[in-house]
Amino acid sequence: QQSQEVLEHDQSIQDDVAQFALTWELDEECVEELLQQSEQVIRDVIAGFAPREGTNSVRSLLFGYLHSVVKNYKGGGSGGKKGGKGGKGGLEAEVVEFANAYGLDDD
Repeated sequence: QQSQEVLEHDQSIQDDVAQFALTWELDEECVEELLQQSEQVIRDVIAGFAPREGTNSVRSLLFGYLHSVVKNYKGGGSGGKKGGKGGKGGLEAEVVEFANAYGLDDD
């Protein structure tokens, strides 16, 4: 069972997350949410997250993308441990980005 506290990660991953947060101008809640994930999920998010220029809400897109990566690792993705770039995770992230670009929300 994972506690609400941030998981212990080595300094390297913490530095990578800090740089990632600076690059995308993410807030502390985004950083904390990332650091609660496994190192493999964090690495996949850092490697694969690439919002298009002009994305209205990078923060919302990140949470959508993170959710899709976690879902893929839990077996909810396209058949394997995780989906590839063309898999479900990438499509979900694109849908979230589209919704953000056009000001759409869950309603």
